[in-house]
Amino acid sequence: MKKLLILFLVIAAGWQPASGQNAFGVKAGIQAADHAKVFTPPDAEPQDQLTKPYAGYGVGVFFKARLGKQWAFAAETNFSVIGSRTQYTTPSQVMNPDGKTHYYNDKIGYIEVPLTVQYRVGKLYAGIGPSVAYKLFSKMTNFEDRTYETTFYKKLDAAANILAGYQLTERWDVNLRYSHGLLNIHENNVFMETKNRFLNVSVLYTLK
Repeated sequence: MKKLLILFLVIAAGWQPASGQNAFGVKAGIQAADHAKVFTPPDAEPQDQLTKPYAGYGVGVFFKARLGKQWAFAAETNFSVIGSRTQYTTPSQVMNPDGKTHYYNDKIGYIEVPLTVQYRVGKLYAGIGPSVAYKLFSKMTNFEDRTYETTFYKKLDAAANILAGYQLTERWDVNLRYSHGLLNIHENNVFMETKNRFLNVSVLYTLK
């Protein structure tokens, strides 16, 4: 992962952006997030843990440097909230069933820095690149209408990203980005593996 980040930075530093083609701006979007969770008991086969998508959001800033007529390098800094929904059953629900399925939200907030190399054809563009993220908080919400801080997720994460976008006007863009977590973010548990996944739809506004 470190080698990939270095490669992208070298590309950005080595190519001279076209005159007057640098841009920066702000962005905001929503994301459908989920966790890939695998529990591996001692001397047993791995078991996928069933989760459901969680509706998160992301806001941030971006910088884009043109590297030629069709190529660009983009860097972002985002505040991103992702996670998953997990079904739970308590002893009181077993004793007094209410006929409902209950889920708690496994919610994590990150400062995320995606880096992408982008290729443009007309108003359409696509990109690929890595991202790193630093955890600001993690919590379990909606568990019997209570919120609990969770301490078993690591501070750092890394992901591979692909995106596709469309330039609506000179200042407005919309894009779709899929982020595929590469690291097990579960800490101090040799039996559980958790990786982040999310699909983000964002609107971007170029300030300059």
